[in-house]
Amino acid sequence: MRCRVQPITSTEQPEPGYLDATLYRIIARTLPVGPWARVTWRGRTWAVVGEPAHRRGSLRTRHDTATIRRR
Repeated sequence: MRCRVQPITSTEQPEPGYLDATLYRIIARTLPVGPWARVTWRGRTWAVVGEPAHRRGSLRTRHDTATIRRR
């Protein structure tokens, strides 16, 4: 599906012993995801963090957003 992905936070070079904590925001007209969904993007599996938000404005501005974290 077509969507836009924006970085929220990134620690590409985490400190030794810590996990990578990169978060991204997915923005699309409609997202068929829930709080327990998994997303495959760039060959990796990502988990949806929290509940996806549904923005219901006019036909041109309505969209859904979700935050994803690498698994």
